[in-house]
Amino acid sequence: MTHKKYLTISLFLVLTATVIITVSDYRTALNATIVQSESYAQRTADHLSHQLFLEGDFSAGLENPDYFKQYNESIVDLINSFALLNIKIFNRNEIIVFSLDRDVIGLEVKNNDHLILALAGTGSSSVATPGYQEKIYGEKAAFPMLQTYVPIIHPETRLILGAYEIYQDYRPLQGNLLSETLRSGITHLILLLVFAGLFYRYGHLTSRLMDFQQQTLIRELEDRVEERTVELKRSRDHVRDLLKRKEEMFRNLMIADEYKKNFMGLVSHELRTPLTVIKGYLTMMRDGDLGPVYSGLQDVVGTCLEESVKLESIINNILDLSQLERGVFDLSGEEFDVQELLIEVVDNLATEIPGRKDDIRIEVSQEVANFTSDRIKILQVLQQFLSNALKFSLVGSRITIKASPSHRGLLLSVSDEGVGIPKGQVNEIFNLFYQVDISTTRSYEGSGLGLAIVHKIGQILGGRAWVESEAGVGSTFYFEVKAFDTSLNNANETERSVEFVPDNQPKKVPTASPSILLVDDDEDYLFLLRRILIDGGYTVEMCKDGLEGLNRIFGPNHSRLPSLIVLDIRMPNIHGIDFLKIIRRNMTTREIPVVVASALGQENQVQEAVNTGANAYLIKPFDPDSLLKRINFLLGKEIDIEEQ
Repeated sequence: MTHKKYLTISLFLVLTATVIITVSDYRTALNATIVQSESYAQRTADHLSHQLFLEGDFSAGLENPDYFKQYNESIVDLINSFALLNIKIFNRNEIIVFSLDRDVIGLEVKNNDHLILALAGTGSSSVATPGYQEKIYGEKAAFPMLQTYVPIIHPETRLILGAYEIYQDYRPLQGNLLSETLRSGITHLILLLVFAGLFYRYGHLTSRLMDFQQQTLIRELEDRVEERTVELKRSRDHVRDLLKRKEEMFRNLMIADEYKKNFMGLVSHELRTPLTVIKGYLTMMRDGDLGPVYSGLQDVVGTCLEESVKLESIINNILDLSQLERGVFDLSGEEFDVQELLIEVVDNLATEIPGRKDDIRIEVSQEVANFTSDRIKILQVLQQFLSNALKFSLVGSRITIKASPSHRGLLLSVSDEGVGIPKGQVNEIFNLFYQVDISTTRSYEGSGLGLAIVHKIGQILGGRAWVESEAGVGSTFYFEVKAFDTSLNNANETERSVEFVPDNQPKKVPTASPSILLVDDDEDYLFLLRRILIDGGYTVEMCKDGLEGLNRIFGPNHSRLPSLIVLDIRMPNIHGIDFLKIIRRNMTTREIPVVVASALGQENQVQEAVNTGANAYLIKPFDPDSLLKRINFLLGKEIDIEEQ
């Protein structure tokens, strides 16, 4: 702030303060003067009342104006001795009964607030301007007067008889008041000027100090800004480094996710295809297709088949969990009978419960006799719950499957009287690969995938899964699911368990021995299929990849087209889908039936093959009978499999 601004502010403050103080002093002095004048007029009125009451009947005289003629001179002397201008005497009716101005005697005065207050017993004083006098009495006064109204009170009865109006000359009082106010204003002005000078000086010093502090702060801020700039630069470089690392980590995660997807595909193809070969030969051995089998070896073959089924289940669980985590699934909404579903769950696990069917009790509330949701996935959940209950409970102990309504829709539960779950592990049971007993000597087998799949199914169906358990008492597994919105149904829904057959009609082949072309990159699998199909009465040719298969169909050395093609999807050189596209676009091969037998079993993969032109789709591993029945249907050949 500049010196000029300080000076201007100081002078403005001085003038403002002087005006305020002077006006305040004037009003204070005026009020004091009025109070003193009122006191003086009150003493005058008391003296006059005392004199009039002593000398005559003052009370009666107030009603007779002539009464005061005899006291005219004494009242005039009183007025002169007290330096008054005039005294008016009013009776109770607001009529003037005495005044030096005889023209107003007998005049009734209206609308005089001070007179009304005096007749009510309250005295008051005010400055009567010439205009006020004219308003009240009809005659304008020559100068302002100080008028005081005093009630006339009877000394004995204390009744109010009338009122005095006493006039004093206001001019001397006003002159003294103005001179005192002027003197006070000058004094205050001098004091305020001194104060302003001190304020100016203080402001000047403060300004210099503030300028110095400001410069110091500016220098400090500049230093801090420079330091912060260096820090921000370092932080920016650090953030860039972090972002670079984050991008690198993201790329690594994407690569890892791609590796995971490729690994799942590898698991699907590389495990399912050998498992198909193993199951195929074991089935043929069990059925005697490879010759007689000794009784001891028959048991070994049966055990191997059972273990291959368990291995297939583990592979399917891994792939199911992978699809659920990646969101690769279809929801199929349909209305189903809940009682029939629970019975089907028990029937599907018949191999696990020999002699235990009487231990299982089914309870279904009539309120949920029918329900709409994804029946296959609910069936999968209940089979997992029941399988656990059978595994962890003794023969003869009760297992109860219940279906009841809930606020979400349907509540399913499976209760057992088995070993139970320790309290600290109940919340972990649905985690991936988690098992209560993870020691190498655990009593119960399992992969730790089933309940994790149940948890994921609960999420995608808009429900939840949980368990209540006590070690040594038993467990109750719950699955709650809401009713399915049928508008979400997938029009191209397929079942994963067996083959998909479109509306293609089987073709009648006139040849006595229809030829079948096998196209697959697994040699052992090819020889298994070749043996199965030859035993089924077919002529078989084998190709180890799609390119060799196309050369067999379109090559110059092969004039006869195959009656049917069994095709793998994932092959080197030419992918199975591309193989399908080529033969469906050619006029000579577009009508050849094609059965896809692949380890790829996701719904979108099945649908892609069907949309491209596959007549049937089998997911490895499959039973040889399923393949023969499908081929017989497509070629219109009625063959009793049991006779082959």
